Amino acid sequence: MALIFLYTAGVFVYFWLHRRQYAQEERWLVMCVGVCVPLLLVRVLYSVVFIITADMTWNAVKGSPTPYLLMTMLPEVAFIAACTFTIRNTSPMAKNSQSSTDLV
Repeated sequence: MALIFLYTAGVFVYFWLHRRQYAQEERWLVMCVGVCVPLLLVRVLYSVVFIITADMTWNAVKGSPTPYLLMTMLPEVAFIAACTFTIRNTSPMAKNSQSSTDLV
């Protein structure tokens, strides 16, 4: 699980370093990913803490609802809000003049 996060963070860093090559709207999309990656880290940490400590407080099924709410649900709500805001404020992509059958 941590490996997946590290891969995602690495891909984000690559695109972040090349953001000057993108149009303004594409920069907003990269910024949205930049907001969402730390939220993903909080969610991953919730699971990792339980795996490392074996403390039932951090168990998603039988553990305390407070850490679950703060470290899983709230980041998820913020994640969805950031993505929805970004998608809503992004104009649709231009239609390509070629149809999909021409590409085959």
